[in-house]
Amino acid sequence: MHAKKSSQEINIFLIDDVEINNFITARLLNRIIVNPQLTVFTNGLQALEKLKLMRDAQEKFPDFIFLDIHMPIMNGWDFLQELENLNIDSKETVEIHILSSSVCKDEVKRANRFPSVKSFIRKPTSLLDLRSIFQDINSVEDIY
Repeated sequence: MHAKKSSQEINIFLIDDVEINNFITARLLNRIIVNPQLTVFTNGLQALEKLKLMRDAQEKFPDFIFLDIHMPIMNGWDFLQELENLNIDSKETVEIHILSSSVCKDEVKRANRFPSVKSFIRKPTSLLDLRSIFQDINSVEDIY
């Protein structure tokens, strides 16, 4: 689990091509985390390019990535493979949570092959799902 962080330190990438899903997830994240540093991408390629720039500038990677699987241009599977190919320093820990409208056993098995993938969440994302991910961070609002 992540060490406790202040809200200013929680950096999240949200990668999903459906605008309403991004809106819902962002609203929920803002309900449970005080001022998350949220960056939204509509395909995996945009996010991968940003990560490459961050790597080259030796900037800290995001703490969390919420990743849709089925997207145009670069889908979630291709993104995960390319992320592995970036040869990120082992000190960099990015916690990835898959978002998908269809949760089938084969996709969950495939996701589990990637060590950075921590969960597989059915869309639309729920407050309960997000709370369970962020429960150990001290900037999480206690709004039950």
